[in-house]
Amino acid sequence: LEYYSTDEIRKHSSPESCWIIAGNSVYDVTELLDIHPGGQEILLRRSKEMKDCKQDFLFHSSRTQSLIQKYK
Repeated sequence: LEYYSTDEIRKHSSPESCWIIAGNSVYDVTELLDIHPGGQEILLRRSKEMKDCKQDFLFHSSRTQSLIQKYK
């Protein structure tokens, strides 16, 4: 189990490296930027704001919620 400081997470808010927070987990969603149905801007915005995306995950299908786990 790895732990990241907010300073470390904050360094990953660009198209080259995009991390988001959901609950107590961090996800590297860089690979998903170009294929995210809502566009990459939404992921980049969440990353820059360091907003907890746990509620956002609820809008995704159970299949997508399962697939995202590989980016944790």
